[in-house]
Amino acid sequence: MIALFAGASTFASAAPNDTKPVAAWQTFANRPSATVAAGRTRASWPADRPEPAWVANTHANLALSSFDGKVLTGEVEMWAGLGVDPAQCNVEIIWDAQRKRGARLTAPPAATFHPGVGTNAIWRFTVPVSPALPMLEATAFVFCPGDVMFTSIHMVRPGPRAKATYCKALRAEPTPTPIVTPRLERHETYQLLFACGAMIRLRGRELIDECRGDVLGSLDALGTSVTIDAPLEGTALTDTELYSWFAGNTHCSDLTLRSQGAFSPQANAPFAALLKRAGKRLLEGFSRDGMPHPPRPR
Repeated sequence: MIALFAGASTFASAAPNDTKPVAAWQTFANRPSATVAAGRTRASWPADRPEPAWVANTHANLALSSFDGKVLTGEVEMWAGLGVDPAQCNVEIIWDAQRKRGARLTAPPAATFHPGVGTNAIWRFTVPVSPALPMLEATAFVFCPGDVMFTSIHMVRPGPRAKATYCKALRAEPTPTPIVTPRLERHETYQLLFACGAMIRLRGRELIDECRGDVLGSLDALGTSVTIDAPLEGTALTDTELYSWFAGNTHCSDLTLRSQGAFSPQANAPFAALLKRAGKRLLEGFSRDGMPHPPRPR
């Protein structure tokens, strides 16, 4: 049985609701050709109808609070403009659109009306995810009267098996060697793009790969003032790594070495050793200091 929650504006004060949700279906139904609204609303409606007046002031967001591989909890929040009642809207949480897996929330939202502005509505949910997943990407779809649909941005959460799944294999580029500018001297910043399947972390002043347990190099060898914006050892998969993984990208982390003043010539040799140890995990390395550099295609 799936527990649903509605109540005040915090999880602590939420009270259980006995209404059972059902399997999602409306997201996967054949919808008529739609016009997509610009900006934050992320809304659509039938192309043969004018835009409802309340659409521009309405939007929906999804927040995920926990995921243990089998159960997902979170909330959908809707700011509804004057002219629409959120209680007449239906909500579906989708985590696998290709296989049509998701849940339709059937409990009414906790709603607060703001005179002259509109209504703030929150649907809290706890839904089972079957089959179990190592990590999850979910989207909320809110269906309102007039065949208007609002879509949240994608949200991600790692489960207990996320690290093992992520670390199982590198998504290395087909090129035999990484595209790297090999010298640090005279630069003040240097960007390193690592492949999905490598968890680059900082242990003290050492750069490590938590997937394989090896040390890539020492920041002190590059200079005592050198820092890097890598997560600390023990940090779970970051949202950036997860979003890149779900997007099917080859690279999942973009880290920047920074020196207080220019890197010295003495940094070149230990940097070359770091590049060698990184091997296929490092896809690209470059500095943008003093020169324009086109954004790398994602």
